[in-house]
Amino acid sequence: MAVTTLVVAIYLGLNRPPAYPFPLTVSDAAFALPFVAFAFMGAAVVRTQPRNLDGWAMLALGTLVPSGLALIEIGRQRYGPSGDPTVALAAWYGGQLLLKPGLLAFPFVLALFPDGRFPHARWRWILPPALTVLVLSSVAVLLTPGAVDDGYGPAAPFASAAGAPLATVLNGSAGLAMVAGLILAAGISMFVRHRASDSVVRRQLQAVGFVAILVAAIWITALVAKSLVALPPDLNDLAGVLIGGSAAGLAVTMGLAILRGRLVEPGLLVSRTLAYSVLFAVITAGYILIVITAGVLTGGRLSLPLAGLVTAALALTLQPLRTRALRAADRIVFGKRAEPYQVLADFARWAAHSVPTDTHLDAMARVLAEGTGSRRAEVWVRTTRGRSLLSASGPDLGGDITEAEVWTGGAIAGWLRVIRAPGDVLRPREEQLLDDLAQQAGMVLEQARLMSELRASRQRLVAAQDRERKRLERDLHDGAQQHLLALSARIGQLPQGLAGPLKQDIAAAVDGLRDIARGLYPKLLEAGGLQPALRSLARNLPIPIAVHVSPERLPHEVEIAIYYCCSEALQNIAHHSRARRARLSVTIHQSAVRFEIADDGDGFRIPSDDDPPRQGNGIENMRDRVEALDGTFEIDSAPGRGTTVTGRIPLTRHTPAADRA
Repeated sequence: MAVTTLVVAIYLGLNRPPAYPFPLTVSDAAFALPFVAFAFMGAAVVRTQPRNLDGWAMLALGTLVPSGLALIEIGRQRYGPSGDPTVALAAWYGGQLLLKPGLLAFPFVLALFPDGRFPHARWRWILPPALTVLVLSSVAVLLTPGAVDDGYGPAAPFASAAGAPLATVLNGSAGLAMVAGLILAAGISMFVRHRASDSVVRRQLQAVGFVAILVAAIWITALVAKSLVALPPDLNDLAGVLIGGSAAGLAVTMGLAILRGRLVEPGLLVSRTLAYSVLFAVITAGYILIVITAGVLTGGRLSLPLAGLVTAALALTLQPLRTRALRAADRIVFGKRAEPYQVLADFARWAAHSVPTDTHLDAMARVLAEGTGSRRAEVWVRTTRGRSLLSASGPDLGGDITEAEVWTGGAIAGWLRVIRAPGDVLRPREEQLLDDLAQQAGMVLEQARLMSELRASRQRLVAAQDRERKRLERDLHDGAQQHLLALSARIGQLPQGLAGPLKQDIAAAVDGLRDIARGLYPKLLEAGGLQPALRSLARNLPIPIAVHVSPERLPHEVEIAIYYCCSEALQNIAHHSRARRARLSVTIHQSAVRFEIADDGDGFRIPSDDDPPRQGNGIENMRDRVEALDGTFEIDSAPGRGTTVTGRIPLTRHTPAADRA
């Protein structure tokens, strides 16, 4: 219906009578574009959601306004020497009576968006004012004295001197204020709905709001340009097309927002709204500036060659301006975000490491979050028990999860996961980037899985050693030591001459067992921590040891590892180094604990991988204990300059001592 009436109006305009004073322009045709768009989108909404009153309001706006315009055009052209004044008047009045309710449907299109209901029951107050405006505007059409349309046509048959003042008021600022008030109230209702709605409705409202900003920017810029400069006819028609086309874009956006719901992406609309609004304003302002300057210099209107030169200059600057505007808008809306090529390059660099460390995995998660603009990114690896989180970037605030599988060797190696705010879906380019990253991460996650399994195996071995040490300490205390004490008591019943030497031997044996038990599993470490345990250990050595240990309690497994590493290093100093003095320190710095044992002894040459195996595995035991806790272990020594043993263990992955039961 809307298209038919529009075609009829254009046909009549092209075949107007010779004396007809209203020529049909491109701007007139462009003015009908938004109403045709509203008609199509309203019909689509009514077809899929017949109970949605917003679809009916869009349909009314899109059909009544073009129909009214077509009838008004018929009424204009039917008046004249060869026409019928009665038919002309009837058509013109009929068109006006269709045009008024059609235009007044626009506030309801806004107020009922997107579900066809008012934000609240109290917003129904908008109905009486709208009906009042409709009745008064219709009465104003009937009472207006003189010709019915801009002096072209017969006198209004219902006009009267008494109704002239009322018609003047209604057709003037008062009528405009009433209509503007209705549109303003409808706009406010959309803000109210936005505050009280869920994320889906908010996305729909945001999409329409951002396109409305773009439409307003185009309208204001075009109208200001037309008011400041006498635009050539072609540019004047272009301004009309931009105004009509942008309004049609608003109609399409509203319809798609209702029909597609969550598929509307407000973030992208914000970005493009900002970019193209700035682009349109800059180009228009530049054209106006050039035209005014050229007009002043040439003393009149632009010549055709000069106008062509100006147009060519603006065309050359269009693409660079567009690129810069889009980048700036994306940065404002989505924040600082890496380009996909840079993300893939960074990811490939981390993937190139043969042994992925925690630093590399954290960098991969960070690059993944930055490239997709997500609040959090996670790297997961497949394990024998399911899956395990390797690394994450960003706070865990919850949200919508998008996950990509990582395959290697025909099996799933892990998953890359991004978490965004509820309702904030990935754009197609970001989904493609996530898939591309998943294709590159297969070998990295497989290596990380093997490293994780090796670390877990080391931890199980170390834990088994500790359990065995504790069992032996308990057996010595409850078994052999108690037997010796019982034997000492029985020997005490013998004559003093016989019992004395035996009791001394038994006491020495008990002390030796206690030393062995203390070395196997120190009770002092469990009760007081590293500081008293290491000081007690250092006091039993034959050389002076300077001990500087932080008094804070550490996670249980960390304390055990540091104690046995220090114990092994101190025993090596006492038995092999011929040192005169040594120092031991344990410090906590930046979420990690660092221990160091240094002496001034003979030192030794650190064996290489090609050297034959040496007797004893104390160094390897120390290394295994530290690396089982994700730490690093180093030995610096050379003949004649002493030895320094250094270890560093992170504290972020372990349970604090205060939290242990």
